[in-house]
Amino acid sequence: HARDLQAAGHNVHFLHLDVTDPQHWNAAVQAAEERCGHLDVLVNNAGVVRVAPVVDESDDGWDATMAVNSTGVFYGMRAAIPAMRRNGGGSIINIASIYGPVGAPGYIAYTASKGAVIAMTKVAALEHAHQRIRVNAICPGPVRTPMSEQEGDASVDITPLRRRAEPEEISSAVAFLASDDAVYITGAELAVDGGYLAR
Repeated sequence: HARDLQAAGHNVHFLHLDVTDPQHWNAAVQAAEERCGHLDVLVNNAGVVRVAPVVDESDDGWDATMAVNSTGVFYGMRAAIPAMRRNGGGSIINIASIYGPVGAPGYIAYTASKGAVIAMTKVAALEHAHQRIRVNAICPGPVRTPMSEQEGDASVDITPLRRRAEPEEISSAVAFLASDDAVYITGAELAVDGGYLAR
């Protein structure tokens, strides 16, 4: 994908990042500062989905889900915020889920991990507002991706707009929160969910 963007004339760099490894995060932030001079925006978008109810979830399944979906977000913010301080501000966008503010039977680890993302977003927003670092969460509903389409259409059937979001409909919300158009928005949860949470 990076090669395609480069071929289209975009100044894009690819760096492998294991979000569960703090050293990878430190290297990624250092690379961003070296290549671009400063770090303006962090989007915490890595995620895994597990389907398992409370009594059937394994220790390994729980730990793996929390490691990527929650701890990875924490590591990312912890690594990026000092660089944003040096830059005089920035915008962090954490990708949560409609299953962060509300429950979903069969998704104990996933809902716990995404609820944690929302809570961490608010803490970081409060701690760093005076440094002009804005921290917000996006709560997508069902999105047309290979990962979400494996889950079936149960959530689509009860979404008022009766379809999955296109990936671009999520990324446009990310771009908005990253931009100066959202300069007075921090600590917020933006639902991009076709009306799911309004039910």
